[in-house]
Amino acid sequence: MRSYWTNFARSGNPNGPKLPAWQSFDGHSQVAMEFAKDGTVGARSGDRPTFCDLDVKALRGRLSEAPKQVRK
Repeated sequence: MRSYWTNFARSGNPNGPKLPAWQSFDGHSQVAMEFAKDGTVGARSGDRPTFCDLDVKALRGRLSEAPKQVRK
């Protein structure tokens, strides 16, 4: 993960030597990188984990509680 971040900060592209290719995200195929606990890295398509979904209702609730000057 560190190598991907470093490459991205340096060049705007996370890919580098000896790293599995990180494809650009496409809303149709929804291929994303998966970093497993055992250290393996690979592309994952389709069934995105639910923890990646944005909880819009919770976000709206938090925003409505924020001071007015912050919401502008």
